Amino acid sequence: MNGRLCVGSDSQSTVNPAEELRWLEYQQRLRKRRRGVLAAKSESHVGTRLWREAAQSGARALGQPVGSIAVGCRADWLVLDAEHPSMAGASTDTALDRLLFAGADKAIRDVMVGGQWVIRDRRHSADERLWADFGRIMNNLSAG
Repeated sequence: MNGRLCVGSDSQSTVNPAEELRWLEYQQRLRKRRRGVLAAKSESHVGTRLWREAAQSGARALGQPVGSIAVGCRADWLVLDAEHPSMAGASTDTALDRLLFAGADKAIRDVMVGGQWVIRDRRHSADERLWADFGRIMNNLSAG
């Protein structure tokens, strides 16, 4: 792979970067009829390479201090649950391969955005309020 890559939602139909990156690799597999097409000598783990490239190139495209863990960069993190079945046997080196190719997006336990925890133990900080709002809206629609 030469150049830079970024991913994003397509008409808001999906906002799952793991899915976007997985399909990028799968499209290349179909085209070249082999696996691990987007691996590199510098990074043999396709998931790690794609995630890192997308984060760093996305940061450049946005002109924002994001895409790496470094002083001065915005803290946008996700935490994978090592106990989740999709992560069984994964090492630090293979965790992002699991995230992209083994359904480990279900293993995302915590999410930090801009230094603030938004999801803790798989629960969004606004879940209760949003569930209540959703219930009221659905009741109003049913009554209407």
